[in-house]
Amino acid sequence: MMYRTINNDSERYAIIRAMDMLARQTNNETALEMWFEKGISDGDIDLETPDEMLADYIDDDKFRDVLDTFLCVMSESYKQGGLSVDGVNSELG
Repeated sequence: MMYRTINNDSERYAIIRAMDMLARQTNNETALEMWFEKGISDGDIDLETPDEMLADYIDDDKFRDVLDTFLCVMSESYKQGGLSVDGVNSELG
């Protein structure tokens, strides 16, 4: 078991929300499915979700898994499909 040297739950909640927002912008369906299965489940976060409802995601082990999954999703998105945000697509070709 790893012990946290810094207890900054509010930062972890903000990062969880940011990763979820970015992961949902992928144009890669496989990467999005990976996010929902191994990252943040679809429907777990919306604009009204209180931090307390996300407490399981900031536990060290789960947080590490979500970070790893986010990196995999972004890597797959970069390889194929890119991201689309507000009508702008990162993939040019």
